Amino acid sequence: MEQKQPRIITVATMNIRHDADRWPERRPLLSQGLRRLAPDVIALQEVALGIDQAALLQSDLNGEMDAAPYAAFVEPKTGAAPTEGIGCLTRLPVARSTRLELPGGWRIAQALDFRQDGVSFCVVNTHLHHEPADSEEIRAKQSAAIMEYLEAEAARDPDKHWILAGDFNATPETETVQRVLTRLVSAYPIIHGAEPKYTYPTPLAAEDYADPTSYHCIDYLFVSPSIHVHDIQMIFDEPGPDDPALFPSDHFGLLATISFPDAS
Repeated sequence: MEQKQPRIITVATMNIRHDADRWPERRPLLSQGLRRLAPDVIALQEVALGIDQAALLQSDLNGEMDAAPYAAFVEPKTGAAPTEGIGCLTRLPVARSTRLELPGGWRIAQALDFRQDGVSFCVVNTHLHHEPADSEEIRAKQSAAIMEYLEAEAARDPDKHWILAGDFNATPETETVQRVLTRLVSAYPIIHGAEPKYTYPTPLAAEDYADPTSYHCIDYLFVSPSIHVHDIQMIFDEPGPDDPALFPSDHFGLLATISFPDAS
């Protein structure tokens, strides 16, 4: 009997710095890079609502690709008049999209459910609060709320696999991240032995880039232990061709290649 090949997908996460800091110049760097990488699912944070930023990137990608087109799923932050949110672009059919409102800081998460080749999996995208910088009081509660949702869903569907991606504004040793690690594993150390030295800042954030104390690993891609991580790399870690300070964002991104066990 011919052995069935595992279903392999690619998932990216990227804080795109909304429409600040030279967005018109950054846009082609992001679009060209995403077109080249062609992730199946792209988790975006700091998505500007006023310019419909997710739709702009969606249009850039779909206009130049022969593969299945990307659909966009955007969730605004909470509050009276949010100017940004989070969003996912995906070429895979989405079975369900769920919005999670997190405690404090007007923050949210979004959960996209997929079913491919008999395998159920969910990609959760989030951007946790950046304040207070010296306390995990708010972020830890937000992280716990996401994990409580995941655990409740897992109780209903134990066979579902999970990917949690985003900007956590928290370093690996914090309560915020450690709560996630009670159930999921961070993909980057599986391949590289440790988290990246830093995912923020890039030279685009000139003031923080000049301050060595501002360098932190705060962006992650977590997966269920059942998921096989084939590869994960930093992305958007090079400047534009003509300006060493022009990066696609003030964060680096991550791109993982993963597969799932066969459906039983």
